[in-house]
Order: sequence, then structure tokens, then C-alpha cells
Amino acid sequence: MADIKLATASQGLSLNPWKIRQRRQHVKFVYEVALWLHNLALFSALDFERFDEERFWDDYRQFQRKYPPEKYPAMFNQTVEKLLAEQ
Repeated sequence: MADIKLATASQGLSLNPWKIRQRRQHVKFVYEVALWLHNLALFSALDFERFDEERFWDDYRQFQRKYPPEKYPAMFNQTVEKLLAEQ
């Protein structure tokens, strides 16, 4: 979640097309992470009552199709490592 907050924080105006494209890609990536994880916080507050783990991992596989680890290894690995560390 901290990555999402940082990615969406104002970072000033840049007219450099490469930096604009890079920022747009990063914001899109963290948006997709948020979509994947959006119900996790709610279910954790409810002690995971009625949490559908199979759906969670299906959503994860959809995320992987959009952002395969070989294309986005640093962002992907960092996100997964954080999740696994919290288990």
C-alpha cells in the first residue's frame, strides 16, 4: 500500500516524455496491484470470514498475465516478497 501512496503522490511537473511515460506505467502498475488486493484489507478486518482464497489467487494469475515477472521483475518480486513476509 505504501508503494501505491508513493506512486500517486505529486512529484512535480516534468515535460520529459520519457519520464512522463515511465511515471504513467508505474502508476498503472500500482493501480493494478490495488485492484488485485482491494478486498484483502476488508477481509483481514473480518478475520477472513468468507474470504475466497481461490478467487484471490485467480485474480493474482490475471495480474501476472498483465505484468509477467520477466517483464516487471523488480516490481513483481518486491510485491510478492512483501506479501509472503506478512503471512
